[in-house]
Amino acid sequence: MKKTLHHFVHTTQEINGKEVTSEFLVPDVIDHTQMFIGLSSGKKYSKATIVATSRAWDEKDLLKLLKRVKTIGFFGNSKKKFLLKRYIEQLINMRKNYSDLVVALDQDLNLIRIDSFSNFMNKKSLKLTQETDVKKQAYRNLSKICLNEKDYLQAEIIINKLKNYDGHWKHDSTFNFLLNQLEKKDIYLFLCFDWKYSIIDFYAFIKMVVKKNYRYNLELKYQNNYSNKSTISSKGFFLKYKDQLNKEGFDYCLLEQDGDQYVILICEINDIINVQNSISIIE
Repeated sequence: MKKTLHHFVHTTQEINGKEVTSEFLVPDVIDHTQMFIGLSSGKKYSKATIVATSRAWDEKDLLKLLKRVKTIGFFGNSKKKFLLKRYIEQLINMRKNYSDLVVALDQDLNLIRIDSFSNFMNKKSLKLTQETDVKKQAYRNLSKICLNEKDYLQAEIIINKLKNYDGHWKHDSTFNFLLNQLEKKDIYLFLCFDWKYSIIDFYAFIKMVVKKNYRYNLELKYQNNYSNKSTISSKGFFLKYKDQLNKEGFDYCLLEQDGDQYVILICEINDIINVQNSISIIE
């Protein structure tokens, strides 16, 4: 009886390049090189990863798929089926022990783990350079204005060591990396909200942040023209929110970010120009 395979070896852009064909891979049982063969293109690859799937494949199925992309003679098919059957068994056993994999083949076409995906990508990434002093100073300035003294000192340590992560495979940008590091320490400098975030929860979170950063009990009144299920993406919400903040002596900046989220920064109203100038440097 065929087994349903819940994982299989596959190409990925991070390992095989941006122009790679997205395809499942089997060992080169034809020429016996230490390479995988793509079941869609017939191309060869030295490394790959393992992805989730649901395929009822056995060694006979894999050989049939391989014949669609490669010319295979009549002789030696029993040996090829043996290698493909062993490949399936090794894949299942390997996935039981590891969840984060970059794999290759040894000289006998055994499936081998060469590293975790995250470690492999970190090694592959170009050496990170220091973030510019101008941007570091902009981050320091925002931290000095918008955080309490304790959190500012912690943020400053992170910022002083900050490197440039723009284009990084995992973080994508320096801003995302810094945001992640600050969140780990519960430092609320940049506040991120999904567009579906409820107004009620938003107000509660903002009150908590202002109390932590400024030791001030902020009063935000829920407008009657919004339902209890209304979200922060409701038309006109941020203008009404800004009016309430201003009456309490505070203001906010909305950072330009791609995707369906809002990134805001809260400051005292007298600091808004300084904050906007610093944000223009890091965006």
